[in-house]
Amino acid sequence: MSETPPDAKTTPHSMTAPISLALGAAMAKPPKKFNQLAVAYSVSTLVVIASLIAGMAIKQWLAASNIMLVFLPSVLISAALYGFRPGLWASLLSAVAGTYFLSSPGDPFAVSDPANFWAIMIFTLVAAFASALAEQSRHQAATAEANARITDQMYAFSQKLAGIANADELILAALTQVHSMLQVDALILIPGQNNELDIRIALPPVDRLTFADRNAANWCVEHAKPSGGDLRVWPDATHLFVPLRTGQGVVGVLGVNRGNQGTYLTPEEYKLLDALANHAAVTVERAAFGAHVEEARLIRETEDFRNAMLSSLTHDFKTPLASILGTISSLRHYGSRYDAQTQDEMLGTAQEESERLNRYLGNLLDITRLDTGTLKPKSEIIDISDIVGAVLKRFQGWPEGVRIVTAITPDLPMVPLDFMLTEQALFNILDNALKYASYGNVVIRATSTASTCTIAIEDTGPGIPPEYLVRIFDRFYRVKSVDRQRAGTGLGLAVSKGFTEAMGGKLVASNRPKGGAVFSMTFPIARTAVQPMLSMVVNNPLEPLPTREPKAAASG
Repeated sequence: MSETPPDAKTTPHSMTAPISLALGAAMAKPPKKFNQLAVAYSVSTLVVIASLIAGMAIKQWLAASNIMLVFLPSVLISAALYGFRPGLWASLLSAVAGTYFLSSPGDPFAVSDPANFWAIMIFTLVAAFASALAEQSRHQAATAEANARITDQMYAFSQKLAGIANADELILAALTQVHSMLQVDALILIPGQNNELDIRIALPPVDRLTFADRNAANWCVEHAKPSGGDLRVWPDATHLFVPLRTGQGVVGVLGVNRGNQGTYLTPEEYKLLDALANHAAVTVERAAFGAHVEEARLIRETEDFRNAMLSSLTHDFKTPLASILGTISSLRHYGSRYDAQTQDEMLGTAQEESERLNRYLGNLLDITRLDTGTLKPKSEIIDISDIVGAVLKRFQGWPEGVRIVTAITPDLPMVPLDFMLTEQALFNILDNALKYASYGNVVIRATSTASTCTIAIEDTGPGIPPEYLVRIFDRFYRVKSVDRQRAGTGLGLAVSKGFTEAMGGKLVASNRPKGGAVFSMTFPIARTAVQPMLSMVVNNPLEPLPTREPKAAASG
């Protein structure tokens, strides 16, 4: 709560009522400097002298009563260029000069005919009136031009805001517009924790407010009226504070300060400030709404992730544990009834399920490392063939009728990578390919360009449905299998993508034109000596493959 100021009255231009965006004038005209006035009156005098010379030249062809018309253009020109006072000065000089032509021969400034005297007087009045009209037209033209310029700036400002999504960038754009159009220091305060006003953005940067400024800002929020600056409400404040009002109430405060020049604004500048404050209020409200939407999205994603993890834990823990417990229980109670080969097969199944469970727990730990930012890749120059060999050693078998073929380009450059992370990423991708491969070759292909090295896992299966390509790397996302084969956990590909990007690479999924999926890991190469590579074929030599229908598309 702000303290009550000694006098809560405001000045007539304190903007207690909303002001329309249709501004009556752009800015109040600044006082003319001495040199500007000197130029204006000098030019007006020269124009009258020019008219006098012209009048002397044509005097013999004009009647005495019409000679004053020669001076009328000089009056209009002076008023149109420099305003009413130089125009009035030109009209008075013209009247004096006119008496020279209409005077008696003996006395140059004595008007012999009373009618001529009244002609001079009427000319002076008409010239003065014409000066006033010219000044008004000049002012209206200048005002219209300034209004058009401000309208263009406000339109451009609105268009700029429409293309910004980030909350801080939105508020900064609004503040920059205020700073630019009014030539003032500006800041925006928004209620934070416990409804305390916090400086969101300031131009130039400001760390804290003075005691008077903070109380003036709080008063502005509570009463939805301007305070501080040149107003009587907290006049000691260095800033003029304007409430940012929307349909939801006051969403913040806009403060302006002209530094050593003070915060005094003209009525027209107050109108412009109010228009900018309206735009800033909408901007702040939009930024707050965007923050709420983002918060809701994060909450929804967190909830979805939690539900997916619980579902995964229920399925992917229960299935291997049930198999392991069943095997152990059977061997313990009925082991004597099984021959050695059956017992070995049962133990092999239990070991396979244990390894599967261990991989799942490892993926969960890897996801946690990626989320917490504790993953720090250790870059070293490595040989791609070494990574491929290490991955193949981890596989103790793969589906019958499926062969793994490696095709590594000779003289492949060394690559700066984390060996363990690259091995695990490649293992997860290969494990995913073998899990859904029913026949054919799974090819590990390594190629390079002048600046990159790519490791691709290719299969000859049905590929990935186009609608799943976008989400194939999402956590716990699984492509539904067309048969009832056990799907993956939905973590392996997500971990591979996280590891690849952590090392500065890219992992993308695509489909082969002739069928099958391709997962490509691309890394920048090291500028070191190249290491020759040898292509090799793993498993049995190539032979005709059995004809079998594919099980399903790949999944994460």
